Amino acid sequence: MTATSTIAARAGSVPQEILIVAHLDTWTPLSSRDEARYPGSLLLQGVDDNASELGVMLELAQQLSKRPLHYSVRFVALSAGDSALDGMQD
Repeated sequence: MTATSTIAARAGSVPQEILIVAHLDTWTPLSSRDEARYPGSLLLQGVDDNASELGVMLELAQQLSKRPLHYSVRFVALSAGDSALDGMQD
């Protein structure tokens, strides 16, 4: 499996950093039992799996891009977050 994460950072006036994380991927069945148990379910809806959290992260990034920051901010969008946690571990 290959996992690719997107990271954007903006420096603040102090070295401390706020980390904001969301995942980009959908839940992936890990076995044929999972596939049989959840055929076409809401768990397999792609970006809808985390759309609200990702939308909030993108809006926050846009709003914070227009003002000076006290703390640095790092935005991380993970892939493979729901595939046996491979993306999060990487």
